[in-house]
Amino acid sequence: TGRCNMTNLQLQEKDHRSEIPTFPYEVIHRFSAQHTLHYFEKLGVLWKEEKGYVYPRSEQATTVVNALELKVQALGISVYYEKEVISLDKTTRGFDIKLHDGTHIFGEQCILATGGKAQSKLGSNGSGYQLAKRLGHKIVPVVPALTGLHTNHKAVTKWAGVRAKAGLTCKVDGQTVFKEQGEVQFTNYGISGVPTFQVSRFATYGLERGKSVFIELDFALEYTKEQLYDLIERFIHTCSYKNIRELLEGIFSKKLVPIFLKEVNFVETIRVYQLKKQQIQALVSVIKSFSLPIIGCNSFEQAQVCAGGVSVKEVDVTTMESKKVKGLYLVGELLDVDGTCGGYNLQWAWASGYLAGNSVQKRENTQNMQTRRKK
Repeated sequence: TGRCNMTNLQLQEKDHRSEIPTFPYEVIHRFSAQHTLHYFEKLGVLWKEEKGYVYPRSEQATTVVNALELKVQALGISVYYEKEVISLDKTTRGFDIKLHDGTHIFGEQCILATGGKAQSKLGSNGSGYQLAKRLGHKIVPVVPALTGLHTNHKAVTKWAGVRAKAGLTCKVDGQTVFKEQGEVQFTNYGISGVPTFQVSRFATYGLERGKSVFIELDFALEYTKEQLYDLIERFIHTCSYKNIRELLEGIFSKKLVPIFLKEVNFVETIRVYQLKKQQIQALVSVIKSFSLPIIGCNSFEQAQVCAGGVSVKEVDVTTMESKKVKGLYLVGELLDVDGTCGGYNLQWAWASGYLAGNSVQKRENTQNMQTRRKK
């Protein structure tokens, strides 16, 4: 379902996170967004761009899936459906893959592309982590990312359904770790929407480590505190007949105004000309720095991706081959790499998958040449 944000033409190093910050970009540099688009064009998929975001021209994710499936069929590749892998072992000849029905599949090389554990209904249930761990790989703690955040602030009972442009500052133990802005969706559990997704991995890691996490919301991005103070003061002079609720409803969503007023203990019917300087300053402070304690996040089932996974310190950045197990390649969300929302995670999947597949083919070609020479 969906449109399928295939890649992003404005991708930068900062758009992915990992134990080694440069690792994802080094991989993507070897198979860029342009490489991705060229590849899909060869598969007969036309694309279109919207401010850097790339989608299939059909605006259907099935277009991308079908193109890949048809190519797999054309190449004569065997596909085993509904077959859970329960063990993966290294042998003297290569790899022994055991399926849940007792079937064994043997291969000289193996690409582990199981995905993480986000949205298991799509096939990724986290089993890949255990397969990699069994072969000696370290797993960086896995948490939901690109997901909604939960708060116990009393405001959630009032603002469900509201959408508003705001700035978000994620603070972990009082330290600012990430900032984002955009349209925030307010829900009966907390906050959601793209800017929330972008900060969520920092919040969830903070919670996972037992730290205090707060999101500060700025509901007046276009104004400094001083400018907002001056604006409200000016409105007080020109609209002295209004009460404070009526004045604020000319600036903010109706559902947000009572929340602001409750934070500063204002009676909604107080006339604006009665407000003192300190009261206006307190109101401005709430609007510009509305603090939400974060107590949790949506589950892996609702998260778009995971943060964490197999440590990239144990993977060759040029080939995606394991540094611990020769012939084993690790790609995609299984690794400790997560990108922001906007086609970045799919580009990581395409790039890491390409490097691994290309490396497997090169090694096989080399081995075939050596075999022919011996004959």
